[in-house]
Amino acid sequence: MNRFAPDYLDHIADRLYSSVLADILDDAGHRHQVMRHDVRPLYPGAKAVGRAATMLAIEVTELPSEPYKLLMDLLDNLRPGEVVVGAVQGRPGGALWGELLSTHTRAKGGRGTVLDGLSRDSWGIVGMKFPVFATGRRHSGHDSGRRRLRGRRRPGVRRRRRLRGRARIRRGGCRGSGA
Repeated sequence: MNRFAPDYLDHIADRLYSSVLADILDDAGHRHQVMRHDVRPLYPGAKAVGRAATMLAIEVTELPSEPYKLLMDLLDNLRPGEVVVGAVQGRPGGALWGELLSTHTRAKGGRGTVLDGLSRDSWGIVGMKFPVFATGRRHSGHDSGRRRLRGRRRPGVRRRRRLRGRARIRRGGCRGSGA
């Protein structure tokens, strides 16, 4: 059985939903395994099922020499069936995610994106029915010069500060750190 195959992942998405999975994880002793309440889908009915391709975006004060290099490396090497999961450190500013990144991710076989940060170009993402979950929407302004990727595909990539009420990215998914 190929656990990255679209049919397998579609089967899971059609039969399981987040509250059932949260109950199963709680019963197994894995508490606090759900997203924060403010990480919301861009459109009703959005589902993202797959293995996590993780990233950590940190706030910067100066424009990096290659602001999109690590992000594009992550997306260019995305495996079919993966979901991009991003922790965003710092104040909300520009949107880290938008329509072009969604289009690229879908072309690589990605099944969605989950961010504890902002997205933009909602009309385009909704129009293509690409599942994006984010803490909010920004109608203009990209993240170039505001953030850079510090880590990608690293076991244990997580926030360094201000964890309370935020998501921690660990091998195998997101973990809430408390209320």
